[in-house]
Amino acid sequence: MLNRDVSAPVRAAVETELSAASSRQRWLVLAVVSGSLLLCGIDLTVLHVAVPSMSLDLQPSPAQRSCCGSWMCTR
Repeated sequence: MLNRDVSAPVRAAVETELSAASSRQRWLVLAVVSGSLLLCGIDLTVLHVAVPSMSLDLQPSPAQRSCCGSWMCTR
């Protein structure tokens, strides 16, 4: 009987520690996924700001425009 009484608090402490580690891991995964999504958003923003001025400077031919997609090379 004494063994069961001692193991219950120990088991509860271990479960609490495991759930805390699981919680930390979930927050870490959320931070990594959110950070990568933020970087993709910043990259797309820079791309959409830079492409119109680049196409004006480079003046692509109609064949080059159709090759890379007409939505990218706007005037």
